[in-house]
Amino acid sequence: MPIAAVPEYLGSDFSDASPALRFGMYLKLWGVDARSKKCLWTRHDANYRRAGRDQSERCFKDENKTSALCAATSLSKFDRKSMVAHIERQRAIFDALGENEALELMAQSVAPFTTGLGNEHPLENGFAFLNPYGLPYLPGSGVKGIVRRAAEELAHPAFFQDKNWTLPIIWHLFGFEPWLVSKGRASDAEWKEWIAGFAVSKEEIDTYLSAVLDDSASDKRRDGILESASPLHTLLQDRNLHVRGALEFWDVVPQISGNKLAVDVMTPHQSRYYDPRKSDAGSKSPHDSGQPIPINFLTVPPGSDFVFHVRCDHRHLSRCAPELAGDDRWRTLLKAAFEHAFEWLGFGAKTVVGYGAMERNHEGEARYEQQREDRERVAREQAESERAERQARVQEDERLAALSPVEREVEAVIRERKDKGLSEVVVVIQAAERGRWDGDAKIEVAKWLHNRMQSEGSWKETSAKKKPEKDQVHQRTLRVKQWLGG
Repeated sequence: MPIAAVPEYLGSDFSDASPALRFGMYLKLWGVDARSKKCLWTRHDANYRRAGRDQSERCFKDENKTSALCAATSLSKFDRKSMVAHIERQRAIFDALGENEALELMAQSVAPFTTGLGNEHPLENGFAFLNPYGLPYLPGSGVKGIVRRAAEELAHPAFFQDKNWTLPIIWHLFGFEPWLVSKGRASDAEWKEWIAGFAVSKEEIDTYLSAVLDDSASDKRRDGILESASPLHTLLQDRNLHVRGALEFWDVVPQISGNKLAVDVMTPHQSRYYDPRKSDAGSKSPHDSGQPIPINFLTVPPGSDFVFHVRCDHRHLSRCAPELAGDDRWRTLLKAAFEHAFEWLGFGAKTVVGYGAMERNHEGEARYEQQREDRERVAREQAESERAERQARVQEDERLAALSPVEREVEAVIRERKDKGLSEVVVVIQAAERGRWDGDAKIEVAKWLHNRMQSEGSWKETSAKKKPEKDQVHQRTLRVKQWLGG
């Protein structure tokens, strides 16, 4: 049975640890000799079984790669809570932003999703986990790169040529970097051809530079770019021009379908031909006699939900490109770029072979928008109820302030009554009989009772009953009348 390279006091049960810990620090990969029980520090166990015609006992090397990855796939209840809590926190921040400053899109993966395969790992295929939560995630920088590429394809005449997208618009939203400065791209003919395919006029470049250049040497720099033989090429080689874009892309934590990661496999068949470390790499044509090498790696299963959040610096955009800030034009453009990325590009790693493909989750967006409207309605109703309660308390305080001390004490007696079945008149009379008031205060209370009983129709100076002493309403009237006389 494989073990993890951890101290013995940590034990061997890591089911409550996050997937990142089980994939990294607590990875049960290292093999054990079944006889000596010693760790071999290899990626296979040494197990002994009888095999062969003579049924002799032999040592077998059982690989631990797949079992180690499978042990890292499950999500504990803490992981599931953290996964949901993360998206709720993001949405809480998102809801606090202004309507013109944020965009939320929901998508659902239609193929496995993986990212971070280039990270160092004993299995030679890493995975990207968000620290300190230990959950799979798609970095905001990766989202920005894919969506920018989608916008470039939409703007390129050789691709989709969406006239709503232009290079200056891409620069305003995503930022400007000197594309042709790096050594790899400066000599890349295909890349230069890609850039040359964009139709950017000198006037568009002049407008963009006027919006972003505000230093003392801006006029000289702008003239040098515009007066060159190829203004676009010269602009893309300007090492000193770096302009941030108006958009900010947040990290995405997938809401994993089935609450469990998946283990996928790729099997290179021609490793000897393609591996430059092999002495005879590329010396012979690839053929079917090559031995396939299965390589396992982690993925997020299809059907998982991805919620993309983008924040726009509306003040910056209004200053540099007011035409994009008005009428939510930047949101319309960005939605089109996301749709293109969902349909044609994909997110994460291995997108060329279909990984990371997604589709817009319109139903999820509509459902969450309805939930948001319901929350806002409940919040408005609660705020209105609290406002009405505050107003009622103010009015009550004003009413009590206008009363005399005796009248306020009468109100207190009524509020303190324990038997809610007794009328206010009865409660006040009982308090007066127990000696709560005397002298002028008792006369004032009697006046209050007289007015209240008359308004209620319970002032009854004469009784039609044969035994007036049993007529309680009549007896209460006589008692109050006696108090009025002092």
